[in-house]
Amino acid sequence: MPRRHGLLADLDRPGDVFAGLGPNWFASVMGTGIVATAAADLPVPWPGLRGFAAAVWVLSAVWLITLAGAEVVLWTRHRDAARAHARDPVMVQFLPPAWVSAYQFDVTRDEVLNYARLLIQAGVPCDLQHYGAAFHLAHQFPGTAIGERMINDRMQAIRRLLPRKRHVTASRNSASRVGRRHG
Repeated sequence: MPRRHGLLADLDRPGDVFAGLGPNWFASVMGTGIVATAAADLPVPWPGLRGFAAAVWVLSAVWLITLAGAEVVLWTRHRDAARAHARDPVMVQFLPPAWVSAYQFDVTRDEVLNYARLLIQAGVPCDLQHYGAAFHLAHQFPGTAIGERMINDRMQAIRRLLPRKRHVTASRNSASRVGRRHG
């Protein structure tokens, strides 16, 4: 067998690179987004700063899409590795706060409940909602009580789990002040 050179030379199959992809890679998206936000929020009007911030935001978005695609490959081609990452208490700490819903009549119910328990045990903020009398996608049926409850639960979870945006406002008579944007 000829000797291979390059970045993936040590792998038997180049596609195996996805098996090592863990949730910790998503921290790089967060870091890139922080740089963009910091650049955009600087109170100093440097020439080109807004353009730099926008370029870094685009880079962050492209990187997020790339990692999300790689995560799909991981879960479709390397399920054992993906499950190992999901069960690893160190890896799971890189996950963002979660809202998990499980349905009594769903083939994935036990797997979903176990995953939520893992998140909670690892200290990841997790809201678990178990719908005891529902089946998967019951919220898709308009006008049903369970569907309305499921949609309301999701909206409340989004409001709880997403951080409120902070913004800087300027006043003619005072220095900039930080406030919370509501709504």
